[in-house]
Parts: sequence; C-alpha cells; structure tokens
Amino acid sequence: FRMGFGAKAASPIWIGGFAVTEKPFGGHVPVRGWVAVFGASLPQFACVFALLAYGYNLPYAVAEFQVPVTALSLAPAVYGLFYAGLAKPWGMLADRFGCRFVIFMAMLGVGLFLLALGMFAEGPLSFTVLYGAAGVFAAGLGMSVIPKLVAGWFPSHMRGRGILPATVGGGLAGVCSGLVIPDMVLAFGWRGCFRAMGFGI
Repeated sequence: FRMGFGAKAASPIWIGGFAVTEKPFGGHVPVRGWVAVFGASLPQFACVFALLAYGYNLPYAVAEFQVPVTALSLAPAVYGLFYAGLAKPWGMLADRFGCRFVIFMAMLGVGLFLLALGMFAEGPLSFTVLYGAAGVFAAGLGMSVIPKLVAGWFPSHMRGRGILPATVGGGLAGVCSGLVIPDMVLAFGWRGCFRAMGFGI
C-alpha cells in the first residue's frame, strides 16, 4: 500500500533524489500497472488545465478589479514556482504515506483553492495568494509521484514506455483547454470558470 495504486513494496532504489521501489515483474507489466501510471496523468491534466485557465480568464478578472494586466502578472509565476519548487517535499510525503494518499491530498488542495479563488478573490493580492496556494498542492501531482510509480511498476528496460501514459495528461490539457475554457468563461464568467474547475477536481 505504500506505493499507492495497489503496488506492493520491494527493494528500494533512488531516482532524482526520491526513494522508489522496483517490482520483480521481469519483462511483464500487469494491466493494473498501466492503469496506475495512466491514472497519475489525470491529476496532471487538472493542474496544467488550471495553469492554462489563467490566460483565458485574465482579461475578465482585470476588468472586474479595474487594474492593469500587469497587476495579475505575478500569479502564474507564483503558481509555477511552487509547482516546481515543492516537488521534493511532496515526494518525501509519497515515500512516507504512499502515492495514492499524496495524489488525493494534492487534488483536494488544488480543487479547494481554485474554488476559493472563484469565490473570494477581491483584488490582485488575494487572486495571487489563492492561485499560488493551488500551485503548492499542484506540486504533489507531477514529478513528486511519477518517478515512483513508473519505477515501481515498470522494469528498467521498459520505463521509457511507462513515462508516456504517466505524462500524457499535461499534453491533453493543452489540447482541451483551448476547446473548453473559452466556452466556460463565456457561460459562467471567470469566477464561475474557476469554481467549476474546483468542483470538478
């Protein structure tokens, strides 16, 4: 259970500073291994989708706050800083409590803060703080868990193939964002868009 997604612990190895476990499957990866790593790509979809939503919602947010565009320019930088900078602490939590627990808590945090952003942001400062807080939890959905899951399910000679289903969510988010987010903004407004993403996550 410590690996999460049903994987059982085996001999520990280290990748990128994180402890991972390698399962003795030889050249065979069970179906649930593919499902587990693909499941890790779905939270990535959520956090990349949320990052891309910033650009679509920006004109409407600055119009409501009556501030220049530059007043909200720090928000995605704070989100990205936390997303990249907090990967190791989240990885340590994955080592301690398992990937399943970390992904659940990270998804919960991202959803709650996006919901709070749509409900309570009253100006550039609160917008940046709430959006940045979502980035703190988004850090638990990327490189903090993917190496652990891939190395845990895939033997060393198959990990290149394991990376694809584990990371496809970010690319799909880029495709879907342009198709979905503009309609969400027009239908619900920028606040409703973030609230809908928070509820969805």
